This record gives sequence, C-alpha cells and structure tokens, in this order.
Amino acid sequence: MNGVIGGNGQIPIGGKVGAWHAQRLRNQSFSSEERAAQSRSLRDTLSSHSAWQAAHCIFAFVPRSDEPDILTLLRSALTEGKTIALPQFQKNSGIYRGAIIRNFNNDLSPGHYGIPEPVAHCTGLENQSVDLTLVPGMAFDSEGWRLGRGKGFYDRLLPSISGLRCGVAFDHQWVESVPHEPLDQKMDWIITPHRWVKARKDV
Repeated sequence: MNGVIGGNGQIPIGGKVGAWHAQRLRNQSFSSEERAAQSRSLRDTLSSHSAWQAAHCIFAFVPRSDEPDILTLLRSALTEGKTIALPQFQKNSGIYRGAIIRNFNNDLSPGHYGIPEPVAHCTGLENQSVDLTLVPGMAFDSEGWRLGRGKGFYDRLLPSISGLRCGVAFDHQWVESVPHEPLDQKMDWIITPHRWVKARKDV
C-alpha cells in the first residue's frame, strides 16, 4: 500500500513520506480553536467509554501542539486512582519505555524532543500490566494502521505493552487508508471526537 493522504481522506500514489507531508499540511491548517473544541469532545467520548472506565493502568502520552489534548483527562484519572504511564526516552538504547507517574507537577520534565516525560526516578512499566494504551499519530485508518512521525518509536515500544491499543485522532486524521510496512503496529480501536471505531482484523 502506498500513497499521499488527499483532502478527502484518500491516499493517492506517493508513499509514506508523501502521506506524512500531506497530513502535516492538514494539521497546520487546523486552528487552535478547532483543536480545543475537538479535544473537549474527544475527552468526553473517551471518558464515557467502558474501556476507559474499566482500565486500572493506562499508558498514554503528553500531546504535542498538533495532537488531541488529553492532559485534563489524565490528571483526573490520577486523582481517581488509576495508574498512568507515559513514554520515557532511554539515552543508552535510543528507544522509549513506559514509566509510571504519580504527580504531573513533580514527575515530568522536558524530554528528548522537548516534550514533557517522566523523570529518572519514575518506575518503569516492566512488571505492570497495562489495560489501555492511547497512541497519537498523524493519521489512522479503519484497519487500525497508524501513520507516525517516521522514527518508529511506537512500533518498537508497543509490542512490549499489554492491553487494548487505541489510536487517538482528530476528525481530519481519520482517513481511508494508511501506507504501512511489515514492522508497523496496528491499533485495536480508533477514537475521534465523536466515536470509537473498532479496527477490522480480517484484512
């Protein structure tokens, strides 16, 4: 499968790189007001779903400026007693691992790409069973394929994490098809501001 994500969510010829650049342009045209409104709707959709409500341990992410803002929901989850883990960069190996945070104010600092991540004293996820994993991306499709940022960090990290994988997307990031490669990791569900979509596993 190859292509570039077009304005209607279709991917004409162009490959992964072309798809990434096309989606990046769509993200840049997305206003801060639209992002805030869709993030609010997405948080409501996420928090009302049984998968979120039943999850005891959630592996999530600190959003970039062009990703759905789920921080308010994560803070609330901590106060409710849920375990929250976030990606933590490992300098020696050059990959990410999951690390558990207890307090958003004390347990985060700017990380490898300037994104807040768990500080060194945070406990790793190695011995913790994860119920729900929330994954950002540039685009997702109905088969569960995800277009990332080209570094492969999540594709290397996700096989070591248990539980349901849920792609977290704005409306314009839900597309007809995403180019993928053998090592790419699929999602079980995709959540947008107004719906949860179960990925098709028979394709």
